[in-house]
Amino acid sequence: MSSVDLGQRDGLSCGGGTRRRSLRSFAAVVSVGLCVAACGSTSHTASGTDGGKGGSDAGAEGPFGLGFYPSNIACGLSASDIASVLASLDITAADLGDVDITKADAPSLASDTYVCAGTGSCNSRFAFKSSAKSDLFYTTVTQSDGSKVGVYVANSWTIEAGATLSLYGKYPIALVAITDFTVDGTIDATGETPALGQTPPGGYPATSSMSVGAAGLGPGGGPGGSTSGDGVGGGGAGFCGKGGPGGGGSATGATYGTSDLVPIVGGSSGGIQYGGEGGGAVEIVAGGQITVSGVVTAGGAGGNVGQGGGGSGGALLLEAPVVNVTGTLAANGGGGGSSGDANGGSSGLASAKPAPGGTNPNGAAGGEGSAGTTTAGGAGASAMKTVGGGGGGAGYIRINTTAGSAKVSGTLSPASSTSCVSEGKVASVAPSCK
Repeated sequence: MSSVDLGQRDGLSCGGGTRRRSLRSFAAVVSVGLCVAACGSTSHTASGTDGGKGGSDAGAEGPFGLGFYPSNIACGLSASDIASVLASLDITAADLGDVDITKADAPSLASDTYVCAGTGSCNSRFAFKSSAKSDLFYTTVTQSDGSKVGVYVANSWTIEAGATLSLYGKYPIALVAITDFTVDGTIDATGETPALGQTPPGGYPATSSMSVGAAGLGPGGGPGGSTSGDGVGGGGAGFCGKGGPGGGGSATGATYGTSDLVPIVGGSSGGIQYGGEGGGAVEIVAGGQITVSGVVTAGGAGGNVGQGGGGSGGALLLEAPVVNVTGTLAANGGGGGSSGDANGGSSGLASAKPAPGGTNPNGAAGGEGSAGTTTAGGAGASAMKTVGGGGGGAGYIRINTTAGSAKVSGTLSPASSTSCVSEGKVASVAPSCK
C-alpha cells in the first residue's frame, strides 16, 4: 500500500494550483525550457532486495519501464506512485528530458531539496538536448532502514567531457535515466576540506563539537583524540575499510555497511572537531547502458589542520543492463590532518593514488587515505611531541548488470581485487514492499 505526499513543499504546489514551475536551483530560468520537479515523498520500504512479491501496481517491467527493479528505490517508484506524481505536474514520462551538462555549466544538485539551500539560485543551469522535452522528475524514497534517498529521473543524462556535476545533501542520491547514462566528464560527491556546511549526499558531516575528544559522526566515525601526554590525533573514519589511528593512539574507525549497498549509505567523518566529512552515496541507474569514460568519485574529505582524522570514502552503486567503465570510479578515504596550524589532509582522490596526509615541518604528519588495494586508512604520525590525524578508510563500489559482469577496463579504487568492490545482477522481480 503506497502513500505519496502531494501537498505543499518548499513553495511548489502539487495539489491543484500551480502545476509547473521552473527550478530555481537549476537556473533562474533555463533558456531551453522549464526544469520541473515533483515534490512527492513515498513511504514504501522494501523487505527484500532481489525478489519477493511485488505490489499489484509495481509494473511488469520495473519503474519507468527500465526492465528491472533498481535497488533501494523500486518500492517508492511503483506504477501508482509514478502516475500520481506525474499527474500532479500535468506531464507524462514521455515529457522527461535529456539532461546535457556541458563544460560551460557548473551545476550542483541537492538530494534533499530542489532549492539550493535557500539562496534561490545555484548560479548554474541544467541544459536539455531538446527544448520540447525539458522536464525532470524528483521525489524522495524511503529505504528498508527508514532512511531516505533523493531520486531524480530524466530520459537520459550526459555529463560532457570537461563538465562537472557536484552532488550534496543530507540524503543519498539516485540519478535515473530511462534510456542511457553517459559520464564523459565528472560526477563529484566528495567531502569538503574544511567543511563549509555543504556535505556530499548522504555523507556524515564533520562534528560540530569543539572537543578534542569528540568522535566523528556515523557508524564508522573516527575516534576522538586526547591532550594527555604527547597527545593522540583524531582517528580516520571507517566504512568498508578501517580508519587509520591518530598519532599516539591505536583506536580505528569501525567498518559497517554491506557490499550490495542495500540500503545505500554514505561515509563517516573523522575524529575530533577538525575531522573530514564522509564521502557521499550515489546510485546511478539506466534502462539502457551506463558508460563512464570520465570520473565518478565519492571521496572522504581530508582531516583539517589540528590533527583531524580523514573521512571515509562513500558509496557508488551502478545498475543497468550494460555497464561499461573505461574511466574512473573512486570511493577513497581522505588523508589525516597534520599537527598544529600547518596543512590539512587531501580529500580522497579520483584515482588509485592515496590522498596525502597533511605535513608539518615542525611536527607530525597525517596518515594517508585509503586507495587501490589498501582499504584501511594510514596511521597518523607522532613526532616532536606532536601527533597527526589518521587517514580515512575505503568506501564501497557495486555494479549490477543483467549478466552480472560489467565491462571494466578503467580504474576502480578501492581495487576490484578487494572486498570493497563487488558485482551482481539487476533484480528482475519486484521486491516485497511494505
